[in-house]
Amino acid sequence: MTYDLTKIEAFKEMSRVKKRAPFNTNNITAEAGEEFAEQHYGVEPAPVNTKGYDLIDKKNRRVQVKTRKGFNFNIDDVRSLSDFDIIALVTHNDDGDFTGLYEITSKEYKKHSTFRKDRLCFSLRVSPKMLKGWTNHARV
Repeated sequence: MTYDLTKIEAFKEMSRVKKRAPFNTNNITAEAGEEFAEQHYGVEPAPVNTKGYDLIDKKNRRVQVKTRKGFNFNIDDVRSLSDFDIIALVTHNDDGDFTGLYEITSKEYKKHSTFRKDRLCFSLRVSPKMLKGWTNHARV
């Protein structure tokens, strides 16, 4: 694969973009996914650095948003299963187009995940087959 930018040029471009948008962290992907979920649910975000969740939906559920590319990935940075009611898994493609929003209850996440002692967090390996069994709630 050939690229039209060097890593340094891409970094500079990303830095320019960050100055033009209201990012609170260096994780552009996570923040864009959170905004996609906020628009989907029609709610405002939780205050920055709220422990365990990113927004509260209109059903009063605490929602932790995870944004991942493609259809094979881990959701492995969940430290506590009691801080949220559902995970809104936002998926996107290589072009940055959002392709889905899947809801996973904390109970389902616990059932299918394993605890990683090396990282002190729960981890769930998500496959295309698993995603196929979940409802895509996104209006994409």
